[in-house]
Amino acid sequence: MNSKITDQFVFHHTSFTANDFFKSLEFYKGLGLEVYIYWVRKDGTHNCFFDTGNGPFLEMHQAPEGTTVEYRDDESFHICLHTDDVDKIYDRALKLGATSHRAPFNNLLHCSHAVLDTRVAYVRGLSGEFIEIINWAGYDFRDYLKFVTTEEC
Repeated sequence: MNSKITDQFVFHHTSFTANDFFKSLEFYKGLGLEVYIYWVRKDGTHNCFFDTGNGPFLEMHQAPEGTTVEYRDDESFHICLHTDDVDKIYDRALKLGATSHRAPFNNLLHCSHAVLDTRVAYVRGLSGEFIEIINWAGYDFRDYLKFVTTEEC
């Protein structure tokens, strides 16, 4: 990539706080993510990194006892999982306790260098976090990222 920042940094993880850590742990494992590292802090809260299978991690923290995290009612903060089968993962998420925010739909993203044919769905995880489930059909999204560093999309 031509970005100076990628010469110095690589995206490592994003994190969120789970109101019911253990239910959320089983939820994400049920979606297919594997626990990479698990630890308990001195205050007794549990934490883990999930391996996404392609580099960056998803970090989950346990909400401190007596607190509840409230997530905004929009999609500005979300966790995005790329998959070959959006409908299958969407259905699996619902069976694991997620709630539907938007059922799977097809979407064309018009960018300066290409039109990307996507299939997308949104669910709310067990703590209310937004989870986007996406497939960029016939297009390797890593190739797309090479363009974003130099062209507006």
